[in-house]
Amino acid sequence: MPDRRGTTLRAVLWDFGNVIVRWNPRTLYQKIFPDPVECDRFLSQVCTLAWHAQTDCGVSFAHHFTDPAALWPALAARNLI
Repeated sequence: MPDRRGTTLRAVLWDFGNVIVRWNPRTLYQKIFPDPVECDRFLSQVCTLAWHAQTDCGVSFAHHFTDPAALWPALAARNLI
């Protein structure tokens, strides 16, 4: 199937588990939470790797954000979850 430039896609690459592309949520969230303690708290309590793994397993975004938003309404109000 051609893409918008008329190029035919020949393969799709899935990178599970940081095999090809290194991904670390801290790279993003340290920009949102400049205080390292606050960033660590967020990543260890709210936005955990286990939570991300659920998305990788197919949990819908709508369902996935319901529980954290209920548990941390102040973060939800700031659109952080």
